[in-house]
Amino acid sequence: MIAKYILVLLDTAKFLGLCEADYNNAKSFLDEREFGLAFDAAITQLYEYEIMIDQDFYNLIEGIAKRMAISEDGYSFMKELVSAENKLPKQVKDKLVATLKSLKFD
Repeated sequence: MIAKYILVLLDTAKFLGLCEADYNNAKSFLDEREFGLAFDAAITQLYEYEIMIDQDFYNLIEGIAKRMAISEDGYSFMKELVSAENKLPKQVKDKLVATLKSLKFD
């Protein structure tokens, strides 16, 4: 199930501007079931390239991290990239919101 969430994270990150090489790198980790590496590769590259995200995307990052027992220190730096501006089209936003609803926050 975590693979599904990470795939949504990767696909949305690609839409937001994550380059093809970084997407493919993270996706290859996901394909090898290296979920932590896939997650880290994606968010690190978003941060390095200062790709702005919205609050829903940050919530997805946080939800995945909690499911994977990643400490807040491992992802909270992404808060710096949260923008009030909604960059996601409705179709992508709807998929992200649906994924968030299915992600259980413990």
